[in-house]
Amino acid sequence: MSSMDIRRLTDCSLCDAVQALNQGFSDYVVDIRMTPAVFTKVKLSMEDIHPDHSFLAYVGGVPVGLLLNGLRTIRGEKVAWNGGTAVAPEYRRLGVARALMERTLQEYRALKVDTAQLEAISQNDKAIALYKQFGYQPVETLYVYGGETPGGLEENAAGRESGYDLIPSSPRELAHLPFYPGLVPWQMQWGSAKEGQALIAEDPGTGRPAGYVLYRHVYDEAGSLTATSILQCCTDGGRQDTPELLDTLLRSVLSAGGARRISANAVPETQPHLIKALESLGLVQKLSQVHMVCRPMDGEAEG
Repeated sequence: MSSMDIRRLTDCSLCDAVQALNQGFSDYVVDIRMTPAVFTKVKLSMEDIHPDHSFLAYVGGVPVGLLLNGLRTIRGEKVAWNGGTAVAPEYRRLGVARALMERTLQEYRALKVDTAQLEAISQNDKAIALYKQFGYQPVETLYVYGGETPGGLEENAAGRESGYDLIPSSPRELAHLPFYPGLVPWQMQWGSAKEGQALIAEDPGTGRPAGYVLYRHVYDEAGSLTATSILQCCTDGGRQDTPELLDTLLRSVLSAGGARRISANAVPETQPHLIKALESLGLVQKLSQVHMVCRPMDGEAEG
């Protein structure tokens, strides 16, 4: 193999970045290939990928791999996210991914990142093993659910007396709730859903928040609703009415708009009531992921 050159994304063309991503994920279990316009909107805008802290690998002047890094400050901590490590199939097992990881961990330490996180497909043993060599450890299993809007949902929801006040809210308001979780998969955080929507359920008697749902509607060019993604659906811990509250929140989001695709990504295994609620609505588990975390400043990782 010719000598490898690692460059910052700011020193590369958008076309090179998209080429590296699409080739690197060409055989991925989920089709995440993108056009330059989608890459700019989703990766750079919605997911807060920082081009000056992300890297492309070149061999012989050809982009063959990339590692995208997002950065946010969450509750006073600097948090980084590996938003995609991809290597073109013909250049795998040649040290490209390792070189990108080494450069990224150096960057995290220079930036004094407190916590770094990523998600990996559970069956991707080689990637998980590589991440562990750089200090990442699994913290939870995440499930991806998908399906279609259940028939009769609108009628069922219309006749339900939930007993909760459902307050439309902006995604950023959720971060101020006392039970908003501290460690949320990056793409499910409110910061990745600035253009999304949220509902907060309040106890009618006290007015105190009892739960919330964060979601995103997708519309086609004609303005028709074609899909809904459930990003988070949580309740205040220890509530006896958690199953009913989750069901109310989900049905409130899904009941309007007619038939469409429904997805719930990165559902934590630690939320069995949510899993049961999704399955009761006919959603099916599509795949599982491992949520991994490391503390870059806690000493030098192996690798």
